[in-house]
Amino acid sequence: MRQPAFVVLSGAALLIACADQPTETSLSDGPLFSNADATGPVLHVAPTGIDDTENIVWALNNVGSGGTVLLDGADFYISETVVAEFFDGHLRGLGSDVTTVHMKDDFSVIIPPAGFPSPFAFVFTYDPSLGPGAANAENANLTVSDFRIVGEGNTADVWLEHGVPSKSYAGILIIGGGFETPYDTPTGVSTRLERLVIEGTPNDNSDGYHQNLSDIFWPILYEHMVGGQHTVEDVSFLSTGYFIFWAGYESSLDMRDVYAESTTAFLGDAAAIWLFENANCTIHAEGLRTVNASGFQVVSTSAIGSHIYLPKEPSTYIFEHNDIDQPPGTLYGAFELWDVETQPDKKMQFLITSNTIDTHEHVPPWGAFFAAGVHDAVISNNKVRGYGMAAAYMEASSFYSGTNVTFLGNNLQRFTPFLTHYYLGFGTSNYTLVGNVHDNVLDLGTNNTHVGVNNMNAPSLGQDIRDAMMAQLEAKIELKVGR
Repeated sequence: MRQPAFVVLSGAALLIACADQPTETSLSDGPLFSNADATGPVLHVAPTGIDDTENIVWALNNVGSGGTVLLDGADFYISETVVAEFFDGHLRGLGSDVTTVHMKDDFSVIIPPAGFPSPFAFVFTYDPSLGPGAANAENANLTVSDFRIVGEGNTADVWLEHGVPSKSYAGILIIGGGFETPYDTPTGVSTRLERLVIEGTPNDNSDGYHQNLSDIFWPILYEHMVGGQHTVEDVSFLSTGYFIFWAGYESSLDMRDVYAESTTAFLGDAAAIWLFENANCTIHAEGLRTVNASGFQVVSTSAIGSHIYLPKEPSTYIFEHNDIDQPPGTLYGAFELWDVETQPDKKMQFLITSNTIDTHEHVPPWGAFFAAGVHDAVISNNKVRGYGMAAAYMEASSFYSGTNVTFLGNNLQRFTPFLTHYYLGFGTSNYTLVGNVHDNVLDLGTNNTHVGVNNMNAPSLGQDIRDAMMAQLEAKIELKVGR
């Protein structure tokens, strides 16, 4: 690997360019923008037009605490993953409409820290097993903003999804803690992702579960986040596969104004926001807008791919003012909640309010709302439009019944069910359902209270529905096991 040539231009600025490329000059006494939040030096990385991987890596690992690495130009090209360890600072471009990071067509397959395969454009890791830098990670602040990530054509065998090469790239991976140590090992890094665009294009390959796979498949992943405050704001995913994956402990995540558009076809559409195996987290999402993509999937610690060190502590989820365009043929609900293994006295809590869901299902769906084993949920003042088997499909999990769920003030007047508006499956209990006079409920549970709805109460019909849904459940379990 070549060592990048650099010129010290002032105490606050460096211009970096490849040794065999012309060097430009630039002066700066501080951050380039009045709204910049950097407190340290600024390293300017100029595009070479060939391969900028080494220059960006060098800048991220040498800027110093509180500094800014500025992608000072329009088009940057990377041929392998940019890995930064214990980065405490700001990576930014000149705006997502100006600065683009292109993942080259010959993108290399390498293994960055923590053993992740390498279709990622950027990996930021705070794994304490990597060395002495971990001592500085506890108070680190990572900000990534103001640029676009795109793929350059198809690649071969860079991402194994469900064990099959998908020929796709991924975007940003943030590793918040160690995988060989308990989750309570403190790191505490805080992150902010804002004004970013991650853009892919569909291609005609398939991995057995998806068609029209995007060449950007996993845009943003947060793994093993331990502590800290985390924000995703004004981020767009254009023609990608999955969108945001989050797994954390004692963290807060705030997502605002996220736009997510998928081109992946039948069985490939997944939740735009996948919140997986969290403990003692507070997660808030407002202003998510999807096109041809589902909304949220929440999975508690489970036997499916669980992190063995993760404490079984409940998390709180608030989803409000989101607009979800659920596509036909999806395997996922717009709001899908699985609480399958945590203890009865340590259950997740949900507030799902003032959301709009448009459904376009042609096969028996999970519905706009799906819950398995969920306790303590309030689902209120949401608007569901379109058609499908049911607007809400609620059941017990394999381990625990679903209890203490309240539906209140939801508007289903423009939703046409194939069967019923609300399906309360076997094992559900202590539901409170307040609806409108036209709403139908098929209640196979116990101690459920209905106000203003029509109870269909047909056990044999309900059993038929359950059998059909279990076929979809088996397919989804297979998907998760292969993740």
